[in-house]
Amino acid sequence: MELTNLTKTEKPASPSPANIQGPAWDNSTEYASMAAPLFEGDLATVETNIGVLKQMTSDVRSTLEGIVASPADSTHFATTASKLQTIAKLEEDTWILLANLSTFVSCELGVDGSNQTAQKLTGRIQQMAASLSQSVTAVSLFLARAPEAVVEMYLNHESTRDRRFTVSLSRKYRDTLLNESEENLLSGLATHGHTSWGNLYNSISSQMKCRLKFEDGSEKTMGFAQASGLVKGDDEPTRKAAWNAISESWRGQKESAAAILNSLAGWRIEVAARRSSKIPQTFMSMPLRVSKIEQETLDAMMTAVREYLPTSREGLRYMAKGMGKSQLAPWDTLAGAPSHVGSGNRTFQEGFDLIRAAFMAVDPEFGEFCDLMLKNKWIEGRVLETKRNGAYCTGFAKSRTPRVFQSYMGSLNDIRTLAHELGHAYHSWVQRDLPRAASGSPMTLAETASVFAETAFADYMAKHGDTRAKDEVRWQNAETAGSFLINIPVRYEFEKAFYTQRQKSTVTADELSGLMSKAWMDWYGDTVTGPDEMFWASKLHFAMSQVSFYNFPYTFGYLFSLSIYAKRQELGPSFMPAYRAILRDTGRMTAEDLVMTHLKENIRDVAYWKKALQYVPRV
Repeated sequence: MELTNLTKTEKPASPSPANIQGPAWDNSTEYASMAAPLFEGDLATVETNIGVLKQMTSDVRSTLEGIVASPADSTHFATTASKLQTIAKLEEDTWILLANLSTFVSCELGVDGSNQTAQKLTGRIQQMAASLSQSVTAVSLFLARAPEAVVEMYLNHESTRDRRFTVSLSRKYRDTLLNESEENLLSGLATHGHTSWGNLYNSISSQMKCRLKFEDGSEKTMGFAQASGLVKGDDEPTRKAAWNAISESWRGQKESAAAILNSLAGWRIEVAARRSSKIPQTFMSMPLRVSKIEQETLDAMMTAVREYLPTSREGLRYMAKGMGKSQLAPWDTLAGAPSHVGSGNRTFQEGFDLIRAAFMAVDPEFGEFCDLMLKNKWIEGRVLETKRNGAYCTGFAKSRTPRVFQSYMGSLNDIRTLAHELGHAYHSWVQRDLPRAASGSPMTLAETASVFAETAFADYMAKHGDTRAKDEVRWQNAETAGSFLINIPVRYEFEKAFYTQRQKSTVTADELSGLMSKAWMDWYGDTVTGPDEMFWASKLHFAMSQVSFYNFPYTFGYLFSLSIYAKRQELGPSFMPAYRAILRDTGRMTAEDLVMTHLKENIRDVAYWKKALQYVPRV
C-alpha cells in the first residue's frame, strides 16, 4: 500500500478537448437516415410480416391446443411441424429487421437525447416489438408445453435446430407461463407502462443540465454526461463541483426518479406474483434467469466477495493516501489518478494505439480487430451536451457489425473504458457467423470479454508503460477492484432492500436515499467520509426497463475473466482458440454449464470464487 514508487513530477500539458475527444461513428451503411427509403421499407416489411405471422399462428392454433390437451393426437404432427418451422424462419427474419431499426434509432438518440423523431420512433418500434412477440405467443407456449417427441420433431430442421437451448429453457420454466391472452396482455401493456418509465428516465437524464459551482466563485453549466465524465477526472475541485452539481440536479428530479423506480419495481413484483400459481417466483427469479445463473451460484460468489471485503478496501485506502487523505470523499471513488500519479490526458488516437498494442500482445487477430473498428467508423467518442451518459456496445443485426459508444475525454480511465467496450465488440464479432438464436450472451457472460479486454490493457501498461503510466495502472487496478468488489455489491444490496420494501409499499425518494446510504456504508466502511445518497437516481442501471439487478453480473464477469486471463500462461498457444470457443458458446449454455464444459470448474462452489479472487491485482 506504500506510494514510494509514485512519480511526483509536474503533470504534462494536456491537449485541448477538441483534440482529445474521439471520432463520430458512421451508421449510414445501415440507413442514410430515419427518413431514408430503406429505413421506411424495413419498417413496412416488419409490419407486413407481423400480420402474416399472426395469420399463420391463427391457422395452427387449434391444432396446437389439441396436441397439448391430448398428446396422443400428435401422431399427425409432421405437417404442423413444417408450418411451425416456416413461422420460425419468418419470425427470425423479422426480428433481425426490427433489431436493426431499433439499434439505428437508439444510436441517433444516444448522441442527441432531444431528437424528437428518434423519440417517436422508439415508441413505435417498441410497440412493434410487442406485436411481433404477441404474433407467435401461441407457438412459444406450445413449444414449452408440448410432448418431448413433438418438440424434437420441430427442432429437427435447419431453420430451428439452433433454437434447442432457447426452447429447453422455456420448457424448464413452463410452469411460470400464463395463458396466451394473459401473456399478450402483459407484453402489450408493457410498451405503454413499464417500458415507458425507462424511456422517461433516458429523456430526463439526456436533457438534464448540471450547474457546476467552483471554489473561486465561477460557474459552468453542462449536460449530465459531460459532468459525469468530470467526476472521473484527476482534479479534485472540478470533480467535487461536478459531483455536487449532479447530486443537486437529481435532487431536483428526485420525485420523478423515485416514481420511475417504484413503477418499474411494482410492475416486476406483480408479474412475479402472477407467475407464481404453480411454483414460487420472486423479484430475483427473472434477473437470475436472464443472467443464466442459479441462486446458488450468486450466493456462492457474494459470500466469497463479502469475505474478501477487508482486502478490497485496501485499494481504496491506497487511493485515499495517494490523494493525501485518510478517507475518500463521495466524489473520489471514481477519481482518476492525481496529477503526481497520473500520466496526463491522451488524445483518442494515442489511447486507441495503446489498446491496439495491448490486444496485439494477446493475439494478432484481437489487435487487428481494433483497426477494423476504427477504419469502419464504428466508434462514437465525441463529447456532446445532449449525449447520453455512459458507455456501451451495440450492434446491427443485419450486417452483424458492432458499434461502440463513449464520451472520450482523455483520461486513462476513458481508455480503459474504451478497451472494455471493444472487448464487447470483439465478442459479438467472434459470434457473427452463428445463427441469431445461438448468438448473444447473458450479461454475466457478456461481461467476460469486456473485463478480459480491460485486464489485457492494464497488464500491457504495467509491463510496457513508462513509470507514470505504471503508477496510474496501479491506481486504476485499485479503483477497478473497488468498483467490482465494493460498488457493485452496494448496488446489489440496495436493489434487494428496495425491492423487499417495495413489496409492502411505495418507497419515497428520501427512503431510497436512506437505503442507498446504508448499503454504501456497509460495504465502503471507514474508507469513505460518507455515502453518495443520490446514487440511486443518478445511476442509469436502476432505471432500465429491459432488466433489473443490472449489477451482480459485473462482479461475475470481473472474477470469471480474471480466472480465464490467468490461464494464458498455462495454455500457451492453445489459449486463444480455447477463449474464442468460450465466447462462441455464451449464447447457448447456462453459466454453470459453460464453465464446467470448457474449464471443468463448479461455479456453485464458494471455493471457485475464492480462487478467482486470488487473481485480483493487489496494490
